[in-house]
Amino acid sequence: MLANRLKLVLNKCVAKEQSAFIEGRSILDTAMVATEIIHALKRKTHGTNAHLALKIDISKAYDRVDWGFLHGILLRMGFDANWIHWLIMCVTSVHYSLFVNSDRVGPIIPGRGLRQGDSLSSYLFILVSEGLILWRQQILWRFLTFMQRQPVRRLTCRSLRCFFSRNISAPAQEDLAHLMGVRRVLGTGKYLGLPSMIGRSKKAVFSFVKDKIWKRINSWSGRSLSKAGKDVMIKSVLQSIPAYIMSVYLIPDGVVNNIEKMLNSFWWDGGGNNKGIRWLAWDRMTSLKSE
Repeated sequence: MLANRLKLVLNKCVAKEQSAFIEGRSILDTAMVATEIIHALKRKTHGTNAHLALKIDISKAYDRVDWGFLHGILLRMGFDANWIHWLIMCVTSVHYSLFVNSDRVGPIIPGRGLRQGDSLSSYLFILVSEGLILWRQQILWRFLTFMQRQPVRRLTCRSLRCFFSRNISAPAQEDLAHLMGVRRVLGTGKYLGLPSMIGRSKKAVFSFVKDKIWKRINSWSGRSLSKAGKDVMIKSVLQSIPAYIMSVYLIPDGVVNNIEKMLNSFWWDGGGNNKGIRWLAWDRMTSLKSE
């Protein structure tokens, strides 16, 4: 009930830069904007105006949400005191118990974190991120002002990574990275689960899709699943892994063929070392949903 009520006002509470879990917005828009920015920096080889992109790494963000910070964000956004009390009560009611040598230890009461999979957690995380965005803008503005006034001093921001446009010389890039106290990177890695820069070897870039599917299949290899169970696993889980990436990028045919072979093997195999018997050709087995 709280999640459904909160969903109605999220659009008014968070900035347009946040696109996840908000009705009318798509997280793929953010991923495509980031891809276009990196592509533009990579193609910029001439001109006197140089550009750079700063990437902030946030690891295990759901587990590190501070409840006091969440309470403060809700309070500053103008939510009613009773409403805040209900939300915080849902978050802080979690506790854990452990079994050590058949003895129960606990309850262990955490002091931070949001439960992933809870219908309310994703919306609360967006509100927390909104507070971090405002804080980040203030920090970057002070940082740039400080750099203009005292360009010889060095700051340390280990969580920042810097990617430069190609019209900046390598020595200048090293000097700027050293001056800002950040690490210069040749690539930006992944953003929202998608590679933000594609090189010449697309097959090598998108090999991680095949690896994710392979690991997921191996985790089920010891289970005896019926054909109905395998059908659900393939359609609901395995096919959803490349579907998200293929909504932005064209995956090479070689990677797609390898994925199809893995799905084929998973469908016919009996699990473990049993390779099974292919009772029907794969091109006859698969067809469009409309057929």
